[in-house]
Amino acid sequence: MMTIKSNITLIKKHTKGRVSAISTTARKLAVIIWNMVVKGTAYIPLSEYQFVDQKRKKIAAMKRLITKFKITTDDLNLKM
Repeated sequence: MMTIKSNITLIKKHTKGRVSAISTTARKLAVIIWNMVVKGTAYIPLSEYQFVDQKRKKIAAMKRLITKFKITTDDLNLKM
């Protein structure tokens, strides 16, 4: 998921798709504000947490590396 800052950078760098980039950023801001007002949730910037999908991708990458290098729980001193 792109952050608002990266959307603004994208808008400045590219003229192709500029209108869609602006509307995407506006929609993201609208969703954030709506959640804050209606649900009473606080805004937490991306830098303070990771989305579940990003965590899942990192876990999958770790599992691939563990399989690739044939690491066992004994190698990691884990008892299961």
